[in-house]
Amino acid sequence: MSYTLSLALQQALFTRLTTTDGLSLPVHDALPSGTVPPLYIAIGPEDVESLATPDGPITLHQVKISVIATGGGFGTAKGIAAQIITALTAPLELPAGHASAPLFQAATAKSTTGADRRIDLTFRIRLEP
Repeated sequence: MSYTLSLALQQALFTRLTTTDGLSLPVHDALPSGTVPPLYIAIGPEDVESLATPDGPITLHQVKISVIATGGGFGTAKGIAAQIITALTAPLELPAGHASAPLFQAATAKSTTGADRRIDLTFRIRLEP
């Protein structure tokens, strides 16, 4: 097992985040070009570990999903972060292979520039061929 299912995982995360009721925010995998929306979700960095198990090879993906608010306090961003965690409680559907339900591991809330706020959510997802 390798990094081969990483794009499928990103697409599954994007689909889940863009089709969940109540999460009607733009979802990006890079800083938006042009006018930056005041509130958006970013599918971000990913660390992948390949493991051999008695049942066969697997990969463990640690994925960061961020809520970025370009003004105001943390309240709205924290509400969106909670909705993301809830949206990702069920297993993801991939075109090939199998993904576990994302396991929420950690969150970091911080002020970036000026009044901008960012919450980084870290999830661990197990992929099998």
